[in-house]
Amino acid sequence: MNSLLNNIKNKLNWLLEKNKEIKLLKNTGLFKKIRRKKFYQLYRSMEYVKYKAGDLIIQEGDVGDALYIIIHGDVRVFTMSSQHEEIALARLTDGDYFGEQALLEETPGLRNASVKAITDLTLLKMLHENVIKILQLNEKLKAVLQAIGKEQLIKKLAEQLPLLHSVPENLLKRLAGNIQKFSDKKIIFTTGDQPDHVYFVLSGEVEIHIAETESSQEVVAKIGPEQFFGELGVLKKVPRAGTAMACGPVLALVINADIFYDLYWSTPELQELVKAMQRSYKIPQRGVVTTIKGKIADLNAVRTIYHFAGRTITAAQALGKNYFIMQEDGTTITQRIRYQKGPDLLREISLADNKIAAITCIGSWNELGYVCNLLLDNTAIKLWQIELFKKTGDLESFAPTRNINDKEEICYCMNVTYGAIKNAIRSGIADLERLSAVTGAGSVCGACRYKINELLGKAEWSMVYIDKIIPMTDKIRVYRFKFHQNKPPSYHAGQHIILNLFIDQNWVERPYTLISIPENQDYFEIAVKLETQGYFTRWLFANDSKQPLIRLSQPQGKFIMDLTLKEPAVFFAGGIGITPAVAFARSLAANHYPRRLHVDYSAYTKPELVFANELLAIANGHANFSVRLRATTKEGIITEKEIQNIIGQFPQAHFYICGHEEYELGIMGVLKSLGVSADRISTEVFVYAGG
Repeated sequence: MNSLLNNIKNKLNWLLEKNKEIKLLKNTGLFKKIRRKKFYQLYRSMEYVKYKAGDLIIQEGDVGDALYIIIHGDVRVFTMSSQHEEIALARLTDGDYFGEQALLEETPGLRNASVKAITDLTLLKMLHENVIKILQLNEKLKAVLQAIGKEQLIKKLAEQLPLLHSVPENLLKRLAGNIQKFSDKKIIFTTGDQPDHVYFVLSGEVEIHIAETESSQEVVAKIGPEQFFGELGVLKKVPRAGTAMACGPVLALVINADIFYDLYWSTPELQELVKAMQRSYKIPQRGVVTTIKGKIADLNAVRTIYHFAGRTITAAQALGKNYFIMQEDGTTITQRIRYQKGPDLLREISLADNKIAAITCIGSWNELGYVCNLLLDNTAIKLWQIELFKKTGDLESFAPTRNINDKEEICYCMNVTYGAIKNAIRSGIADLERLSAVTGAGSVCGACRYKINELLGKAEWSMVYIDKIIPMTDKIRVYRFKFHQNKPPSYHAGQHIILNLFIDQNWVERPYTLISIPENQDYFEIAVKLETQGYFTRWLFANDSKQPLIRLSQPQGKFIMDLTLKEPAVFFAGGIGITPAVAFARSLAANHYPRRLHVDYSAYTKPELVFANELLAIANGHANFSVRLRATTKEGIITEKEIQNIIGQFPQAHFYICGHEEYELGIMGVLKSLGVSADRISTEVFVYAGG
């Protein structure tokens, strides 16, 4: 009797469990409009599968074979970032299903995400052939699932792509409805069409064609996944300049022009990507250009590949960083020349038979566009340019620039002229970023952006006049500048400015350290050494009494000293490299800062120790400041033993070095050999800037 009751009880429990499963299945929405008999046929065809916590159920990229319905347990849906880290997309539980998106067509597609068990799992597995039967019985279900799939894809992209992180969820849902498929050779838009949409490639490749003649077209660009096309027409509000055609099957997010315009100006990440890409579109005379997503030293970047006749050149610009490379494939490098000034400024050119074959740039470089042009045009550079680059990091610093006309290029990389920028400004565009978006200027290496700001009247220059000239020797003068309209901007002792002189109808510039200090509220001071063969200083010394046109940049640079610290500081100065130390000493004295500061000051002769008297006076009035003067032609250069004694006198000191390159390298080498760690050494190398 008990056995019979137990059997009945077990049967009832089984029926209850089955009824619970059937209710759960029907609540998924997958079986709406499926007749009872057909439903139970499908139900009986399903397979129970179990997984342990941590098991991988679906791998992104695999071909789909089945849909899974969760009877009991939890799973995590995820994708992988470009850094191979998991990005969670969803957590699913009892009654949810997954894996259907790869099964909506007769030929199964690829999984667009991975799924892993969070807990022990019981699933019902429905094979692809049965999913197709359900879709045939319920035509509306396929459209519903496709819409869900688009939303899932947009959510995935929003997690993967920084440019979509800040986009509101309601706008993402609107974008989800705009994912379209284009078959091979499908024309997406043609030359002359009105720019009504922007296209973001999710998969596949799109070719951009430009008409060479009435009967022939040339492929000028190939756009790959995670890249835009069609945005230039929308931003410029001009008809399409080329024809876009799918090269194989393409899946793309199609964004309405008005939505894209609003999205662009509200999303800095999107602006950065579009600006980095724009170099692809104005190079038809240089062959086919391919734009793809890439990396520079683990930084996200846009790579541009130039396909010339017999030449392939690759450029890459890091997104949001001043890091740029360009190189020609298949060349034999005969010489590498590097110019570096601290960790944030590095320029390197690699030569093959006196032609530039590779460029690396970290930080800003006004000449970068010009140098890229030399590489692209396969132009040989001269010996004097090589020597100049070694000393200054530039190829054209000696010669004054020519008078500018409207046909002259302001942006070498995008072939944009001064006239084009002026016309855009006349049309009402008065913002650097919008000018860059409309014309493409400044979107490759950024070297021309300061020139554009000059045309806008927004460059960070201040007009000044010479208030006082203090002769220190026959070759060194101190210039005191006052500002015409405003007060000097704030700065830190030790920073430098760019001095701009209007010479022979052109602006010519050189950097100089400020020896004035922030406490001087109404003037800037610099020390200038006459270079007898130099263009700039000879002109200044000859014309400084005539009140020439002068402008100064904003103060800049990181070679500064915190004078409030208890840690002592030692400053080794060679020649005109004393100028930052003068600023530090003046600031210490003016504010009675507590930091212990010792300066070791070397020059060839005693008269060239031009700030000796001032530094000695500060030392006499402040116990925490001392100075050692060296006229090296008389007593020789500082020795290793003397440096060792200084380290012994100031064992916890931070060491600062400023002078010519040989001086800086010599002092730094001795300090390191005596056990001073690199993090206790700061340097500022004075290089010859063309006089």
